[in-house]
Amino acid sequence: MHTPESRAHVSPAKHNPKRAPTLAVITSTWPRDPQDIAGRFLLDLVAALPLRCEIVCPEHSGKGPPAFAGAPLFPFAHAGLFQGDGALASLADGSVGRLGAVRSVASMLTTALAASRRCDVLFSHWAVPGGLVGALCRRFFGVPHVLLLHSADVFWLEQHRCGPLLAHFIADHCDALCGVSSAVVERFAVLSGRRGQVLGCGVTIDEQATHADPLTDHDPAVGCLSRLVPGKGLRRLVQLADTLPGELRVAGSGSLATEVAGLCAASRRARFDGPLFGADKRRWLAGLSVFAAPFTGMPWGQPEGLPVAVLEAQAAGLPVVAFADALPEELVVDGHNGRLVARGDWAGFAAVLAELLRDVQQRRSLGTQARIDVGAHEIGRVARAWTELFGDVVSRGRSAIRAGPTCGRARQDASLDD
Repeated sequence: MHTPESRAHVSPAKHNPKRAPTLAVITSTWPRDPQDIAGRFLLDLVAALPLRCEIVCPEHSGKGPPAFAGAPLFPFAHAGLFQGDGALASLADGSVGRLGAVRSVASMLTTALAASRRCDVLFSHWAVPGGLVGALCRRFFGVPHVLLLHSADVFWLEQHRCGPLLAHFIADHCDALCGVSSAVVERFAVLSGRRGQVLGCGVTIDEQATHADPLTDHDPAVGCLSRLVPGKGLRRLVQLADTLPGELRVAGSGSLATEVAGLCAASRRARFDGPLFGADKRRWLAGLSVFAAPFTGMPWGQPEGLPVAVLEAQAAGLPVVAFADALPEELVVDGHNGRLVARGDWAGFAAVLAELLRDVQQRRSLGTQARIDVGAHEIGRVARAWTELFGDVVSRGRSAIRAGPTCGRARQDASLDD
């Protein structure tokens, strides 16, 4: 597995100059220090790319390292907009006002414009603000632009009257449009008239590891690894712990960490393990029998994108229990690689967890299939797809951009997952 500390930097000169462009990653979420889980999935993708990268990301207080994954950081001011539970939460609770949001986007644009002069292609994340900034850079300087949609960005566009107009502008000024799931791609297509391709961030799959799920060494355990924020269902899950025939283990960090830790401490069968990284996270997953994903969507209505924690659980050979329609439909298929429960049916959720904890053969069968299915998201495979896409975009060159749009709204981007 590539890590920020160990990955050897590969320059375009040592790689294939024709297929190794210099990449500017424009993102509103990036780890502020080695123990920050926010944006970790994006860091892992950058670490796996055999490309020279630089990162346009939010500034932070403190003395963090000047680079992650061999890529220098170019921070922009953001008035706290992208900290805590994210930009939508900051705007919803009033902790950052509209003027602060405008200043944050302006600082992001200024930093990205400078990166546009140094790099061969822009790789933006979230349609707003990253995709909008990338689209403006492409408009001003003609630098090729690739956008990855997640979920919160599309949701924001759906909620505002100017959303379709912004979506059309962004779609017309990117040379490749991708989304982490088919649902995200379809939702953006409704707004913009352009259907992108399904390609997201990947996870590490250790082909040598086996998930033993021992029967006699310890009681079976349910685990939940997540950002500890509203909408993840953590409070209700911990309340179910004492009804389960096994231990509940909760890991992660976020604004609800103290509250969740207190609920676990008051429970006879729940344990709080805090944030986990790297080998510690893999060992933690290996000690589980079932993975719970009780995600319900954010309080303001934002649905899930593609939860990397669920992919990591599947890579560990764990069956995932989730609410129907809460995750991308291609991620967990009921009775195939996991179990789905009707949205809001917490009694049913607890009953399915208990059933799997007691039924060794069922959970092993589902977990084995989950590990097979998640192979499509293996980070090496995903990184190769992105590298090929960037090479294709750069091969068209800036001259093609100045000559006119490289893709109209009638065009449908080909899926690299097919």
